This record gives sequence, C-alpha cells and structure tokens, in this order.
Amino acid sequence: MTRAKQRSSPAWGGQSAPDASDAGASLAIQQLKARYARFADDKYTPRRQRKPQAALDRAAWNQASCFTTDAVWDGGRRFGSRLQGREALFRFFRGGPWRFALHYYVAPMIEVKGDRARGSWRLWQIAIPEGSEEAVLFAAITREDYRREGGTWLHSAVRFEQAHFVRPTAGAALSVVAALT
Repeated sequence: MTRAKQRSSPAWGGQSAPDASDAGASLAIQQLKARYARFADDKYTPRRQRKPQAALDRAAWNQASCFTTDAVWDGGRRFGSRLQGREALFRFFRGGPWRFALHYYVAPMIEVKGDRARGSWRLWQIAIPEGSEEAVLFAAITREDYRREGGTWLHSAVRFEQAHFVRPTAGAALSVVAALT
C-alpha cells in the first residue's frame, strides 16, 4: 500500500484502514480461514466422536493443506507447541487433543501487502477433550501471516495468544453443544 493510499482510522487502532484494492485478498484470506475451520471440524461426527481414522486423516490433510509447506504453528505449551512444516501440522491435526470440536473465528483484522498479509482473529471454540465427557470452552487471539502462492492464499504462520480454557458445568456445556448439532 502506498503512503498516499493509507488512512489512519481510530476503528483500526490508529493503523491504516484497508484500501479497496486489498478487499479481494482480504476476502480470500477470510475464505481460507473458513475452510480451515470446516476441515478442522470435519474430523468429528454429529454424535461428538472422532470419525474413523481414514476420514479423520482426509480432514487433517485438508486442514494442513491450508498452510504453506514451510508454515510455522506456535500453539504454546498447551496447544501443539511449536511446529514447522505442513507434514508436522498434518501429524498434529490427525492426533489432536479433541474428541469433538467446533471452531468459530471472528473479528478478522487483515493487512495485505502484495503477496503477503498479516491478520488477527478471535477464536471461540467448544470442544470435548479426548478421554473426557466434559466440554471446555476455548478462547484465544491468533496472530497470523499469509502468503499467496500460485494465486492461492495460505497460512504461513499462526501464533496463539491469550489462550483461555474454561470448564463450565458438564451438563450445561453439553446441552449447548447438543443444541448446535
């Protein structure tokens, strides 16, 4: 973005507001994030169980395919640690800590600069850990880098910040999860 195109905006925290020429790239990145969440959630059945391994592997590979081959995942000590590369992400996604999960990414803030972009999202996730009957509510902020490769936007880095896990009473949480399915 050239200096002439930049506009400071209080709504953007004093940063440059997006230029109309970046709207297509921003929309493509939002669609990338929606595909990632769909693939992440495709690993589970409507009865809140993991799918059979072959189906789970397909979903995990589709999820990993949302990343560049050299992508970095920094989930912190509680959520995947630091992983590098699509293959490492696939291994993590196919194992994962959840028996069931639904991901909701909201409030995207995306800044595009040519074939690279940066963004942040608010994550709200309802999940049931493997080996548990109790749901957890997971909230975090993700800071992300993207790269356009061959005309397609992919994640090149994802970092989790301010990760919060809350265990509400099991009956109330499972009622909420059941109502969503």
